[in-house]
Formats: sequence, C-alpha cells, structure tokens
Amino acid sequence: QNFDLPPGSVPCHIVNSSEAFVQLARQGTTCCMIPHLQIEKELASGELIDLTPGLFQRRMLYWHRFAPESRMMRKVTDALLDYGHKVLRQD
Repeated sequence: QNFDLPPGSVPCHIVNSSEAFVQLARQGTTCCMIPHLQIEKELASGELIDLTPGLFQRRMLYWHRFAPESRMMRKVTDALLDYGHKVLRQD
C-alpha cells in the first residue's frame, strides 16, 4: 500500500502468534507489521527499527460479549475499555 509494489512481490509468512512474528523480526528473518505497544523495548534499544515512521494502519478493535451481561463481565468490559482508551491510538 505505501510502497507501490505489485501484488505477490513481497514474501508472505503464516505465523500462529504475534510473539512469533516478533521473534522472526528480531532474528532478521522478516520485516512485518507489529503494534508499537508490543515492541516498545526493542524499538527503544534499537534491536528493531520502524521502517515506516509516521505511517500506521488503522484497525477497529471489537470486544464481543454476550447479553445479558453479568456484573463481573461488566467490570471486565469497563476495565478493558478504560485501559484501551489510555494506551491505544485514538485518531
């Protein structure tokens, strides 16, 4: 999207966890999109670098729950929303 590359020109990896993607990036096996929150230490130390500073992908996050909601589940939902608003980009 940001590099004007034709479809299929970039290698694709199937990895079963975001932690495994971090490991692949740390080993130099691949470059990938990883949330900054997940790699703050690696970015700060220079172990990983941001190849596209200033560019980001916007993704909507959804919290699925069942209704009627129990009191405990309501507390979990409220805590999740509160924390998400504090640490996730809101623009």
